[in-house]
Amino acid sequence: KALSRIGCSDATIPGRSWMSRLERTARARANEARCPQMRSTSSHEGGATYYDSQSGQHVPLHDESKINAYLRVARERPDISQSSYANMLVNRVKDLGVAGSLLALPHQPHNVDDDDNKILQFVESLGDDMAADSKTFDKDKSCTLFLHIPPSYQSSSQTKQTPANSHLCFEYHNNTESIATRIRAAMKNVTVTTSIGVFNPTYYIDEDPISVASQIASLIDITAEEGGSISNILLAPSSTAEKKMDGDDIVRLCEEMTYLDVPGPTVKSRLIVSVRDEDQLEECLIMGISKYIVDDDDGVDERLGMLMDVSADQGKDFVRHDK
Repeated sequence: KALSRIGCSDATIPGRSWMSRLERTARARANEARCPQMRSTSSHEGGATYYDSQSGQHVPLHDESKINAYLRVARERPDISQSSYANMLVNRVKDLGVAGSLLALPHQPHNVDDDDNKILQFVESLGDDMAADSKTFDKDKSCTLFLHIPPSYQSSSQTKQTPANSHLCFEYHNNTESIATRIRAAMKNVTVTTSIGVFNPTYYIDEDPISVASQIASLIDITAEEGGSISNILLAPSSTAEKKMDGDDIVRLCEEMTYLDVPGPTVKSRLIVSVRDEDQLEECLIMGISKYIVDDDDGVDERLGMLMDVSADQGKDFVRHDK
């Protein structure tokens, strides 16, 4: 079943030995050349589109030349009000010129009696404040907020009301039926946008990347069949986890994800990938991945600079959202 989901890979066999960086880069370029994603094209106000026969819809054409970055932050200050926190977050995003932020909600609610509704109130308040602050951006450059919803949040009521400028980003784990159930609950709100995030390093180090990619493809299929969409797939392993990993671990999963053939926009147009090192970044850019995540820590300026430099080396433009 996993192999049947792979679109154009000619070497996706479980148990294979991983190729060198040079070999993988060459295969990525060859695969791109012989597997064009565009069928027939047209134009509308939002830009060029192509017809996707699986979904029966015209979907946006992926522009690999425009590179965007998102900032990952964690809410570690429970003493700060939602409004103040939203202001801080938006200002930080503006200062760095990135497209938006991935906010990791705490695995345990702060200063509440484990009441899921309090977390829902925080999400709604934060989203409303960010929407209000987005007036400082151009209309097409408003701050996008990805809310990392950990598996510990089980209440479906949390996902029924979410601000339109926010994406509910459900954390990937082995129980895909549980994730699908939560996505169905989220889809009851017609304005909600859902995403999937692979944050646990286990799925990069210990799991077969073909299997992980296939499971995510199944979630995309289920969502599409019920009239919804998984807009983005975040490949952003936690940098604070005990398990050590490097850029190669991310590249391997990125490869398998880009080979998937699913309804709607191409998978590579949905991917948002962590920036780890220059070699990893070069390979991801060659694959056509155009959206990246940088952690808001002491190395954020260095990683953003690296993203800009490597993008320029490949003739691609880093899009700043502060002008």
